[in-house]
Amino acid sequence: MSWVLVGADGRPYESATPGTLGGHRRTRIYGRLDCPSAARALARGGYVAHRVFFADSATAVAAGYRPCSVCLPERYRAWRVLTLVAAMDAARVGVGHARDPGSSALAAAFVDAWTDRGGEITAVVSWPDEAASWLRQARALTAGAPDAWLIAGPIASLRRVCDRLSTSTDWDPARTVAFATVGEGAVVGRADSIVYGRAASSARAHCLITPRRRFESSVSRSASASPRARSSVACTVSRTPGTDSSAPSSSIAS
Repeated sequence: MSWVLVGADGRPYESATPGTLGGHRRTRIYGRLDCPSAARALARGGYVAHRVFFADSATAVAAGYRPCSVCLPERYRAWRVLTLVAAMDAARVGVGHARDPGSSALAAAFVDAWTDRGGEITAVVSWPDEAASWLRQARALTAGAPDAWLIAGPIASLRRVCDRLSTSTDWDPARTVAFATVGEGAVVGRADSIVYGRAASSARAHCLITPRRRFESSVSRSASASPRARSSVACTVSRTPGTDSSAPSSSIAS
């Protein structure tokens, strides 16, 4: 008996063993064989015609598929962050994270994925819930001349770290991907949009974290008041893990 799987080149081949992951050819999403989202789609009909199978996740990613946000939420979040950092044409990335399990796991997954693709990690810095001044963490995160950053953690801790980064280092929030959590909600995007901004301590974008809502937040771009000092940032935010495996969990448009 043989099974038809999809290889890293995207072409089908016969295998002596069954696949461990399933996917959808049109949406280019892969996930577990017991994924509840895929099960619902199969029950509605039509999904079977585009169903494919993979030996493992590395093969699925190489074939151009991304992880399902429903059944593989941790892999999806790591994929989403990796995609955003890669879009910055970065080579050297500094990674910082809070010490909660979710932030630590996301940072570790990103480090593995980034080095696997030949990228360099200049530093991996963790921080506690409270610190005296955050200066030590800020200096460590910007050491080694990174050209991009990833920061992950509860949004309150990200604001404290970004305050110190913006006042004491040459950190660039526009070249930083932030993964911020508030309770069960999560948002991912550029730090200048997600956290708040570069200059004044009053330049804050208070991101309202609500599941699968679209909102607009006013962001002060500079410390001086001027007619063009404020602009609108639109975010789409979804609950973590996502409830729809066919759409990204967030997007940023500035």
